[in-house]
Amino acid sequence: AENIDTWINRFAAGINGLRVDAGVYPERLRAAIDAGWHTGKELPGSAGLGHVGAMKLISDGSLNTRSAYCSTPYSGIEPLTYGTLSYTPQQIEDYMRLATEHGFDIACHAIGDEANTIALNAVAATHAHGSIEHAQMLKPVDIPRFAELGLTASIQPQHAMDDRDVITRFWANPAGIPYPFRALHDAGTTLRMGSDAPVAPLDPWLAISAAVLGTESSDREPFQPEQCLDVHTSLAASTATGRDRLASGDPADVVLLDADPYAADTPEAMRAMPQHVVMTLLCGERTY
Repeated sequence: AENIDTWINRFAAGINGLRVDAGVYPERLRAAIDAGWHTGKELPGSAGLGHVGAMKLISDGSLNTRSAYCSTPYSGIEPLTYGTLSYTPQQIEDYMRLATEHGFDIACHAIGDEANTIALNAVAATHAHGSIEHAQMLKPVDIPRFAELGLTASIQPQHAMDDRDVITRFWANPAGIPYPFRALHDAGTTLRMGSDAPVAPLDPWLAISAAVLGTESSDREPFQPEQCLDVHTSLAASTATGRDRLASGDPADVVLLDADPYAADTPEAMRAMPQHVVMTLLCGERTY
């Protein structure tokens, strides 16, 4: 609830240049419910730019800190470690059930393969709606479960570029597939791409470049090219509508470029797209 109140105050102070979905952590979920909030409810004074988002539950840690929760131990680490769960599986299920019963979507951070299995099991038990955030390592058996459960996979492809050498070191013998973008897409999963800023720069073209080309430089081979996505899929996953084309009735939130991203065939060209932005619109109003 604290985050919701913060954004109400920001809109009251005149913030009007972006759209915001204000999420709630599990420990503040009951207070948000008691205050009458639920996912999708408009924030007062936001003129339609602010809404209540999902319950954000962080189930495990990260790869670089060896705290992402995995089913097999990290390579080359003594004593053996599998990572860390932030909540017990029962607590994760209980929070998801509470959220679902009171109109909140869930956004569950899960990086390690075992953390993803636990999150998927909790969604199956509670019929929760929403997303798994990151989904960086997945057991093959869990990949089709995203579509079966109606979940969105919220992915950050630039992390694969930042982590590719660390993956080789710490996930040398994984039980799952790291960064399985193509496998999720082929299984019918809805993908949503972002940056996870400030962990990676707030730049959608870095994510699109990483997803499509699998490398930050033409001088280095692509990382897991079999998991790369086509540019249409990547652009669609980077929009609120889930499409890479505008349609009548869409919100007039638009970025205009003087270069064609579909023709960008190198990471250097795709990553240079911010230099080609000539205008941005929010609700049809020019913001740049």
